[in-house]
Amino acid sequence: VLDAREIVGHVMILIAGCLTRRSKLIAEMTTDVVDNDELARCDEKLHSEQELLTHLVDSVGYQLKSLGASFIPIFSQLVAKPLGKLLTSTGTRDGRARLSATCLFDDCVEHCGPQAASTYAPQLLQGVVESLNDPESDAELIQAAVYGLAQISRNAPNALSARLGQDLLMKIYNLCSNTSKSEADDSALFENAVSCMGSLALFKGAPLFDSIPDKGTLSKSFLAGLPLEEDFDEAKVCHDGLCDMVDMGLVDIKAEYNDLLRIIGDILSFVAEGDEVASESTCARLLGIIDQIQQTVDANTIQAAFARLDPNAQQALVSAMQ
Repeated sequence: VLDAREIVGHVMILIAGCLTRRSKLIAEMTTDVVDNDELARCDEKLHSEQELLTHLVDSVGYQLKSLGASFIPIFSQLVAKPLGKLLTSTGTRDGRARLSATCLFDDCVEHCGPQAASTYAPQLLQGVVESLNDPESDAELIQAAVYGLAQISRNAPNALSARLGQDLLMKIYNLCSNTSKSEADDSALFENAVSCMGSLALFKGAPLFDSIPDKGTLSKSFLAGLPLEEDFDEAKVCHDGLCDMVDMGLVDIKAEYNDLLRIIGDILSFVAEGDEVASESTCARLLGIIDQIQQTVDANTIQAAFARLDPNAQQALVSAMQ
């Protein structure tokens, strides 16, 4: 931990220098006296500073994920104050600074345990709300905000009031229901939104679970977005959450067997290829759902649905059922 504190202290000094240089460049570029050549030069410098900033933030994130709850004192003493004020536009005009702050607060809420989650979720939530409402937020900042909201929902659900949660849920729902997965411009953002929707309203213990009596529309949108494959950790959470939804009766096997066969076939196919999108126990639960489908839906209907699946999914299902 002592080594980590030293490393993070040094990196935070470098981050501060990088952000100061970026701030000066952004100010330079917004004055009227800058010609096109000067703008191009500033833009090039901004880009190189952006790459440096990404590496520096990643190195702090690596230390945080390695140490988990042991990182809390380092986060509170070295990271929270300088970066916390950058979560919203009142603290900076630099979108990359907001992204950096959001990513590290996301990581803290996710990896540093319940105490850190409850301490830092309210501050992160302020940034999330602004980023999701700000028309100038770019896709990366929105993606980090959506990811952060999913982590808050799972690790600090009390930070979300029902009213704010419902407002945010509508924004998340729109992100993953206005387009199909195959047509989404940004598949990582789409998948984060699907995961966030489940974490906000559909999974066991979700902060909005009890306040939304009719979950049919949300469940259909969630199923349409599965399986997840971009982020294995999020995929595991969501695919296990799907099993819970079936167990709770939120997904009607008789009505949704087509989607369930497609999703389960694809998940088993990914796992067979070495992609850890579901744990062994989740795979066993998914096969249990296949058993339920066979007991509930007539054989000819299942055969017709099976014939429409991707050949890899068909092969994975056949292998798993043997």
